[in-house]
Amino acid sequence: MSKKENLKILQNNLGVNFMNEDLLDLALVHSSYINENPLIHSDSNERLEFLGDALIGLVLADYGYKNFFIYDQGDLTLFRSALARKSTLAKLAKSFKLGFFLYIGIGEEKSLGREKDSNLSDAFEAIVGAIYLDQGFNFTYDFLIKTFSNEIKNVLKLSEFKDSKSTLQELVQQKGYLSPIYDLLEVIDKGKDKIFIVEVKIGFKKQNLKSYGIGKANKISLAEFDAANKALTNFNSQ
Repeated sequence: MSKKENLKILQNNLGVNFMNEDLLDLALVHSSYINENPLIHSDSNERLEFLGDALIGLVLADYGYKNFFIYDQGDLTLFRSALARKSTLAKLAKSFKLGFFLYIGIGEEKSLGREKDSNLSDAFEAIVGAIYLDQGFNFTYDFLIKTFSNEIKNVLKLSEFKDSKSTLQELVQQKGYLSPIYDLLEVIDKGKDKIFIVEVKIGFKKQNLKSYGIGKANKISLAEFDAANKALTNFNSQ
């Protein structure tokens, strides 16, 4: 199969139509290949890999910041790191069958280089760098969020990413209580800003609900998280 045919198949796998296919071709060149084939390729994909690595970190950080407002700096760092680790990138590379398309040296071929997580994750980063140079940032952003969508869902299932409301609900249901009920007690109007005060109640029956926490914030959702966080402390200490 010719190089042009291979690149066409890979573009179909990626869902990206490159304007400059040379960028995609370069993203597939492992450093071991240019050592043995200097007349065919004079550069490896390492510069594109550097660019792609930075883009992945930026996009995941931006997505986490804009979508998970209850996470602090440490949580956001953990979120990004869990997704950008080499094993995850290699898994994504395998979903596009990148290993088949890599240019690698004979020695690397013999050592099953097409299956190595390090080579695959590096190639994925290089592909991202190539997409950015060819299609621009907005397209690359959408490509990455779509590509990472299942991995994001998997990461959010980890216990360290469960928010206080989810944790509280699981806890009370395990002990036979009704799901927590959140009541808006008051809205304090401060001109352009508003403060929402929310109370969370828990009980076995609706007639016997008890207040376990009151939260305050500039959004109802944040006030509920604040109330749930306080309720966790009070509920566990009873």
